This record gives sequence, structure tokens and C-alpha cells, in this order.
Amino acid sequence: MSEPSKEGNAVDCDSSLRNAREPVCRGRDVYTAHRMFHGPAFQGIRAIQKVGENGLTGTLKVLPNDKVIKSDAKPRFHIDPFLLDAAGQLVGYWPTEYLKEGFVVLPIQIDELRLCGETLSAGEEVRCNVRINEVTSRQLSADFDLFDGEGKIWLQISGWKDWRFYWSQQSYDFWRFPNVEGNGKRIDISPGIECRRVDLLNETAKTNLWEELWMRSVLSRNEIQTFQAISDRAARTHFLLKKAAIKDALRMWLKSHGGLALYPNDLDLGEDEAGLLLVEGNWGADLPSRLYVGVCNNDQFGLAAVSRHQIVIALQSPDQMTVQIGSGPEMMIPVVAATLPMRQE
Repeated sequence: MSEPSKEGNAVDCDSSLRNAREPVCRGRDVYTAHRMFHGPAFQGIRAIQKVGENGLTGTLKVLPNDKVIKSDAKPRFHIDPFLLDAAGQLVGYWPTEYLKEGFVVLPIQIDELRLCGETLSAGEEVRCNVRINEVTSRQLSADFDLFDGEGKIWLQISGWKDWRFYWSQQSYDFWRFPNVEGNGKRIDISPGIECRRVDLLNETAKTNLWEELWMRSVLSRNEIQTFQAISDRAARTHFLLKKAAIKDALRMWLKSHGGLALYPNDLDLGEDEAGLLLVEGNWGADLPSRLYVGVCNNDQFGLAAVSRHQIVIALQSPDQMTVQIGSGPEMMIPVVAATLPMRQE
């Protein structure tokens, strides 16, 4: 253990926050509003008191760790990983209120960690003061102090660094509410047809992060097994783009026609006798039990259209596609997606 690098108490940060105000999320709603993705074992934020242009103040709760290690019901960590993560969550929450873009962040580095007290017990609450030091185009740097129940510094972190990801607002809303929000944007064809365009998350295309996110959010269990068996990177991309576009169009059709809120991985796809894509399900008395799907893609985006009737679509260029409904004539349709409004809290 170390002596704190400076004297301080749990109210120091309140007076140093620039233009302090009430936060949008004040506590548990940081999880229920899906600003943070963490499950119950990591939901350590108890309250957020104030936010400012240079930081925020919050209260964290020491979480139980008796189920972390199967062979040890009372593990003694030098640093509580759940409490450290919860403090990092506060850092990660700040950009959702103050940055218009690049507000999705993940931690990548800690410069210095100074432990100043004994291990805290589950159920104890600690105050956390976060200071945002620097925001660059790619990184966010912060320091934070944790105070025990007596107001003494218990843990100090210097140089906590997060990496900024530039997701579109649509991708962010889908990540938060995948059973309600679309994963792509709508293409207008004709009434009764839901056509969606889903673009690659190019922000993370150089890593496997986007694949992992989409695989877990979009694919069913059987589809995940099929996807993981594909060794070619380009083929994996095409597989994901098609599945993502198809399920987005299906969910949005069922939402607009039947008010259904479905997760993408709840939908299983099939083919009819002629090999055309379709999906079957007991959606309700007012909805058809069979829907037809047309799909196409290139290396950057997937397109899918859903109809009560057989439908075929084909990409002719990055800007144009042909659409044929049943035995009707082919139509040339632009594939520029409409701009969607931001989600309102």
C-alpha cells in the first residue's frame, strides 16, 4: 500500500467541475438505459451526482466476489477488479454526455495505480471523483480517486486511457436496444416492402471487434457455428452482411406491421421449394406466417427486402439495384439510405 499522492476528500471534485450540472443518468439508469453494457456482476455504479466539462462525481458499491472463483468463495484480490471496472465505467459514461462523436470508448491503459487502504467489504459504498485530463481524436485520458466511508483516499488512478470508437448514432442505438432499433437504414421501394441497408462498421474493420459484436448480436446459435467454420475473411464479411441486412429488414417489417420487438438472433431463416429465402413464424393472427426475402451485398454493405410476395433484388452498382416483385417488371431503385432521426431518451 502507498500513501496518497495528495491530500484530498470526497467533496474536492464538486467545486472543481466546470459548469457542473445534473447528469442525464443519475444511477442505476446508466444500465437500464443501456449507456453501459455490463451485466449484474459488474454493475457497480450506485449514483452519479454531478457532471461537468472536466469530469464527474459518483458513488460506487463494492460488489460481492464469492462466485468469481469456483474453488475459493472468499478470494482476496490486491485490487478489487469489479470496483476498478466500475470507476472506469464512470470515465466511459462522461463522453456520452459531452462528445458528439467518438463517444463509445474502451479502456486500453493505466499509467499509475496507487492503493492507499485495506480491502473493502461487499456492500460498502465509495465516492469516486473523475477528472478528464485530455481528449484527443483517438484517446481520452482521466485520473480518478476513490474515497472510503470515512472520506479518506482509498485508491488513486493516474492516466486511465480509453480508446474512442466513431460509431454512427444508428449503430450505437442498435447496440443499446437490439430488439427495438434497426441495425441499418431504410431504402424506399414501395408500400408493404421493408428494405434495409446495413453498412460495415469500418471504424473497427481492421480488428475482429466488429465481427464479435455482430456475431453475438445478430446470429443465432446455429448461425454462429456456421460463421465460425468459415476461414476466409472476405467470405465471413459477406456472410455477416447478408444475415445482418436480412434480419434488420425482417425485424423492421414485423415491427411496423405487427408491433413486434424481436432480437436479430431470435430469427431463423429458411428457403422455399424454389430456393427463395423466407422466414416462417407464428407472429399473430393479423400477420402472414410466411414472408419472402430478397438479399444482395458487396464488400461494404448488405441490402435486404422483405415482402408478403416473392421478391428478388440485385445490386447493379454501388448506387443502384434492381427489384422484382413476383412476376412483375424489374424496377431500378437507388440504394442511398434515408437519414434517420436520433433516438430520444
